[in-house]
Amino acid sequence: MKLLSAVSRKEVIEFYLGGEAFKKNKPIPSTFASLNLDDPNGTDQWLRENGFKSGVISGFTQWALLELSVDDIGSIAVVNQIFKGGRVLKNLKGTRELEDWIPNRNPLPIWYGPLWANVWSDDYTMILRPPTPSERREGAALYAEDGSGRSICYYRALLRTVAPSRMRGYIGFDPNPNSEFFQKSLEGEFAKNAALYSTLENMMRMIGATPVN
Repeated sequence: MKLLSAVSRKEVIEFYLGGEAFKKNKPIPSTFASLNLDDPNGTDQWLRENGFKSGVISGFTQWALLELSVDDIGSIAVVNQIFKGGRVLKNLKGTRELEDWIPNRNPLPIWYGPLWANVWSDDYTMILRPPTPSERREGAALYAEDGSGRSICYYRALLRTVAPSRMRGYIGFDPNPNSEFFQKSLEGEFAKNAALYSTLENMMRMIGATPVN
């Protein structure tokens, strides 16, 4: 896991909104420019009202951009309805579920062909968070908040080609305990134990990783 840079929450939210706007073929609402990003609950309300995913991208106040190794990608937990055999990618290694997976979308996402062929683009950067306690018990060090499909497809390609990884991911830390989402979701981990994730060093310690500069 290589630390590339610190990034602002605004940059991460803009990256996410840009990808969603492209996918849905609609512009980012102009009201985003006047949004108070320091208010996680107001930001969540705006995201929900405009059809975007809320919670994590507004709740973490600081972010880092990481380059992930194959092993790092294997430690990612994906959204749990994709596979019956678990949600941590390394635990699915060698299974038909992992090998046969195709996104349930028609047409297929634009990233599917390139990532299947092990062609990386920074446009495919994921948005990650530390795992909850239950995800950690399953062996996860990271959770794919946005990018489950990309992580599956690229991990599979890397295993097949035995190639080095170029994957990048934004990961949040320093959670705002006033976030109603954090108070009510994700086992309350990031509201109750916000101090454990308050710095990059603390967050990396919680996921069992040491960033390489």
